[in-house]
Amino acid sequence: MKHTRTILIKTVFITLMLFSFASCKCPVDAENVVIEPKAKASINIINAVSYGSTYKVEAWNRTLISELKYTDGKDDYVSIGAGACDLSFTPEDDSLFAVKYPLNTVEGEAYTMILSGYRTPTQSVFVRDKIEDYNPQKSYVRFINAVNGYWYNNNDTEFKVDIEFLMFEILRFADYTEFKEISVTDYTVSFKHPYWEGVLSWKPEAGKLYTFLIIGDSHTKSYGFREIITDRI
Repeated sequence: MKHTRTILIKTVFITLMLFSFASCKCPVDAENVVIEPKAKASINIINAVSYGSTYKVEAWNRTLISELKYTDGKDDYVSIGAGACDLSFTPEDDSLFAVKYPLNTVEGEAYTMILSGYRTPTQSVFVRDKIEDYNPQKSYVRFINAVNGYWYNNNDTEFKVDIEFLMFEILRFADYTEFKEISVTDYTVSFKHPYWEGVLSWKPEAGKLYTFLIIGDSHTKSYGFREIITDRI
């Protein structure tokens, strides 16, 4: 009888221990938990990496863009938790390196980030997208220089941009102009560089925002531009 009682006590003890483990809410390591803020900003991320790859873009432990291909002239703002975080870019090509960029955004604001570099996004341009007095009867245009020139003389990445009566300063890598209000009419846009010149006949639409992205590689001296069209921010 005594032996039977001992077995019973051991059985009850083991059962209680199992129940205790099953119902236990174990403490979580707060340092490894990243919670995306409810407050949101928006960002348009553009891949302008010369001879690069397609990238998966992640932030706040979630995927923002599953396939960020070399820019084809389309815009795509995505929502992101406002505040400080890291943007990670993982290449589809395993021979290339993944990179991270620190980011700090403000609730309700819109941004554009352009990746640049040769094969790997070693450089970036980060711009806040803002127009103070938006007029839907007008158009807006800006220019961003994303030409890869990391290993070369900075003069190799200088461009001068003209839109007929509008004269823009010489742009070096990572320089950009603010959005300028223009009338809806026909324009000739010229991009000038010591080794290259591009000319575009262009007519904007009312209410649209246009970003001309100067891209290319100063090593191969191959240059071009992309037109990114955005609705009102």
